[in-house]
Amino acid sequence: MEILSNLVVRQADLSYQRMFGMRTVECRILGVVGVCGPITLRRLCREIGVDKSHGSRMVTKLVADGLVERQADETDQRSFYLALTPAGRRMYGRIDAEAAAHNRVWIDALPAEHREIFLECLDRLTERSRAMLHDETAFGEARAAAAGGPPAATEPDRAPLLVDPDLARQLHRLLGALLDGEPAAGER
Repeated sequence: MEILSNLVVRQADLSYQRMFGMRTVECRILGVVGVCGPITLRRLCREIGVDKSHGSRMVTKLVADGLVERQADETDQRSFYLALTPAGRRMYGRIDAEAAAHNRVWIDALPAEHREIFLECLDRLTERSRAMLHDETAFGEARAAAAGGPPAATEPDRAPLLVDPDLARQLHRLLGALLDGEPAAGER
């Protein structure tokens, strides 16, 4: 599994670097901010699996590139949220389309009758890996506490609810069409 994981990451890094001039982890940042944003740096780092200082450096680069912006936290002047800029949303769309195409090519290596089973197994392995990571993290925190180290931060993430009115209307139309069993405009 480690060999497969390394091959997938290396190929994705080369592909994303060639197509977008970005590493896979930078593309993942745009993906997480695109899906979850506005998002705190702490939550972003947790979602992509990097420490806060490394995540901060990558975010600073993406801010300088005009793809991510910092938004003030009105309730805490020491904190901020991350959101995609218009250029970031366009890049996120390109990356998302490429990732979907890449996944289709990758899964096509399996016979059609095995794909659903493989995806189910992949989901189970992902769940197990998350549980194992959680256990290992808890073990490390327990060792730090026993050694007199500082307790882990438990501050909950707060994200404001920001709604793009045009996007909300589009989503409303699409959901209405799906619930009515009709194709949405532009999908006929």
